[in-house]
Amino acid sequence: TDTLSCEDESNPDAKECLAKLSWKPVKFTVQLEDAGPGCGDYLVRFPSPRPIGNAKNDLVSMEWFAAHDSKGAICKAKPIVVVHESARSMTVGRLIARSLGQQGFHAFLIHLPGYGARKEGGRPSSYSQILPMMKQGISDARRARGAVAALPMVYRSMIGLECTSLG
Repeated sequence: TDTLSCEDESNPDAKECLAKLSWKPVKFTVQLEDAGPGCGDYLVRFPSPRPIGNAKNDLVSMEWFAAHDSKGAICKAKPIVVVHESARSMTVGRLIARSLGQQGFHAFLIHLPGYGARKEGGRPSSYSQILPMMKQGISDARRARGAVAALPMVYRSMIGLECTSLG
């Protein structure tokens, strides 16, 4: 279930801005898939709270770089969502997520619209798609908190967010 709310914002300007980026909280499904080589332990998938009519972009993906104990088993740990840079390969974001996983955190590299598993034929076909995709990416990063909280082996009381460049 969506876990973030815009209801408690007291600053009028911030409240107006958040209202344009909010949606009605709902229950949603979180799925785990096999990750590609070098792309973490699992691929986490969930629906975007702000669909734009593109099936590939409307299904969010996050690479899960899990924390492991000394025997190599996934262990309970604090989670951090990593929002990658603007490079199509997401090299820096993946490096940060992998490093956080090695330091004992569960790191989740979220693929913004048009990147990674959400990439469809390169760049947006028109500039009119850029703003909706940016709003979708912001909403997806916010919903990622609820998706991460639904996963096993995750401490839910505090979920971190790390952003680089585009993030």
